[in-house]
Amino acid sequence: MSDPLAVARVTIGHRRFPHFLAMKEVFGWPVVGALARATGQIPVARGSAAAADALDAASERLEQGQLVALYPEGRLTTEPDKMPGPARTGAARLALRHPEAPVIPVGTWGPQQGHRPALADLQLAQGSSRRGNGHSFLPHPQTRPYSSLFLSPLSPKHRLRKRLDG
Repeated sequence: MSDPLAVARVTIGHRRFPHFLAMKEVFGWPVVGALARATGQIPVARGSAAAADALDAASERLEQGQLVALYPEGRLTTEPDKMPGPARTGAARLALRHPEAPVIPVGTWGPQQGHRPALADLQLAQGSSRRGNGHSFLPHPQTRPYSSLFLSPLSPKHRLRKRLDG
C-alpha cells in the first residue's frame, strides 16, 4: 500500500489529486475501502469481463482533466528477480483513447522487497536521471531503502505526429 501513498504525496504536492485504479477487493476493506470510495478511486474487477469498466471510469476522469494513476502490472511483482512482471494493456489502451493526456512513467523500488516505510519518513527530493527530470522519494536514513522516480511525461500524440511527419 505504500506505493500509491508515495505517488499521491508527489501529485498532491503539485496540486493534482490522483485517482488510482485499484483491485475491487480494496473497496471492501475497513477504513481503506471507505477512504478509497470517499476519494473517488476506481475499482477494478481483475480477471473478469467487468475489468474493462474501470477503463471507462478512468477515461471519464481523463476527459474531465483529472489525473489517473495505475500500475501496468496490476500488482507488486512476484518475479523471482524482483523485476516488474508482464504489463496488462490498460495503460496503453487509455493512452490511445486519450492521446492528449501525457503518460508519466514512475518507477518504485523497495516495496517488492517487503519494505514498508512510514509515509512520514519519506522525503521528497528533486533530481534527474539519464532519461529525464524527475522527483524521487529518499527514505529517512533510519528506514529501509525505498524510492520512487517520476520521469519526464510522454505524450502519445507527439510521438505519433513525429512518426507521421518524419
